Amino acid sequence: MNVVSREIRGRLLLALDAARPARLSTARAYGIVRDEGLAALPLQIEAELKYLVDKGYAEKFSADYWSITSKGVDLVQRTIPDDPGVIFEMGG
Repeated sequence: MNVVSREIRGRLLLALDAARPARLSTARAYGIVRDEGLAALPLQIEAELKYLVDKGYAEKFSADYWSITSKGVDLVQRTIPDDPGVIFEMGG
């Protein structure tokens, strides 16, 4: 499993959690990931956001906005078991 993808997913979930109850745009999500020093193209950011939707951790609104679900909040807060597809600690 690609560690960078897992780190990107974790960073995206943290950003979505920090933004709530507001929604996060794909462009802003890309900027956050880039600012964290993670190498990713905008298409990869969208793919990782779609992965989070498929897992039930995020939802998409309109063509460009995303938000965290209650399940995503639970994962961020560690009140549900860890998901091996998401890493919250950088480099690991």
